[in-house]
Amino acid sequence: MSLIGQPVSRVDGRAKVTGGAQYAAEFDVRGLVHAALVTSTMPHGSILTMDTAAAEKADGVLAVITHLNADRLPYRRMKERPAVDPPSGEALRVFQDADVVFSGQPIGVVVAQTVEDARHAARLVRVTYNEAAEKTTFDSARAAAPSEATAEDGEPGETRRGHAVRALDEAEVRVDATYVHPREHHNAIEMHATIAAWDGDRLTLWDKTQWVGNTRAVIAHVFGLPEDHVRVISPFVGGAFGSALRAWPHVTVAALAARRVGRPVRIELSRRECYTSIGFRPHTEQRVALGARRDGRLTAAIAEVAAQTSTYEEHAEETINAARTTYACPNVLTRYRFVRMHTNTPTSMRAPGHVSGAFAAAFALKHVLGDRPWLYRGVFVYATLVAIATVYGRYHFAVDAIAGVIVGTVAAVLGRWLLTYKSVPAY
Repeated sequence: MSLIGQPVSRVDGRAKVTGGAQYAAEFDVRGLVHAALVTSTMPHGSILTMDTAAAEKADGVLAVITHLNADRLPYRRMKERPAVDPPSGEALRVFQDADVVFSGQPIGVVVAQTVEDARHAARLVRVTYNEAAEKTTFDSARAAAPSEATAEDGEPGETRRGHAVRALDEAEVRVDATYVHPREHHNAIEMHATIAAWDGDRLTLWDKTQWVGNTRAVIAHVFGLPEDHVRVISPFVGGAFGSALRAWPHVTVAALAARRVGRPVRIELSRRECYTSIGFRPHTEQRVALGARRDGRLTAAIAEVAAQTSTYEEHAEETINAARTTYACPNVLTRYRFVRMHTNTPTSMRAPGHVSGAFAAAFALKHVLGDRPWLYRGVFVYATLVAIATVYGRYHFAVDAIAGVIVGTVAAVLGRWLLTYKSVPAY
């Protein structure tokens, strides 16, 4: 705690700003070759044909791998799901069948001597599809309740305290509004990349990851290996904001390709591929209805959230918690629903769920409070600090967790003082 208030340099700061940091794609591994993805160009259906002849004949090409010739991977059952994976559904199984569930899905990979040769050959692969009806537009009318697994994981479809509907009807001041938060992408400076190298049945991965232990566990599960046969190296991360917590499909692709050609393989996603090969903050639509007395005290809160997820996994966030727990209110009703879409699965992004939920709850509160900026700013600061404290407590440890508790305590005291230090004029 002696570091608080001191001008402490980041451990990796000098290396990053002077170019000394070595990122996943920059390691010089003997015999390294390069890979490029072939991705789907439609959102839902199945692959009818894949013509790889031209790609296979292109200069420098060592292999073209698709669901037609890929190794059958065991995807061994894990004793416990990774904490960063959705509690319901199954992760994408790479090159294991002809199904397509989102546009941009990896459906093949080309391995070549140079990255230019690999990318050129990937563009030569010709694919025909049996297209099916797709859901690519967010429509809250299709929203459905979470599965039992998601509810048990802490995100139930409905919670109640008191009698929110009746209290809202009886409130002296009311606001009922809908707030839209569009999907957001992490767009870190370092693109996602993996180098995979096999030594017998032992695998080494140089990977952009925020959690080396998780990558090791997931890849061991995919390939049916003991965890101690997988080594993950990630000394620096060039920004991630949650996007590198999961082991995304390209990590499996790199290992699969390296085993096929018998040489270390590097795959680095393009900026465009980062929009479909890794997750994002999901689109949400939130109805927030608040009731209050004329002195500014809340008497009712109703929050209904419809959130985007994929068709193959159920990514849940704590979006509803801002309305449920941030402000003192005796009567609260919350509902959480999913809109399943043919996109890749969303993922954590900087205060996952809290950012979207606090945005809607704070703006609704602003409308209830009216022209009283001192009060609005106070509770907005309070909500923001509570969100930060909650995220720290959930995702960090030791000093960070202690700091989170301190911030949360200060926020609670500050918020209560701001809400009570002077009376609020009547409307």
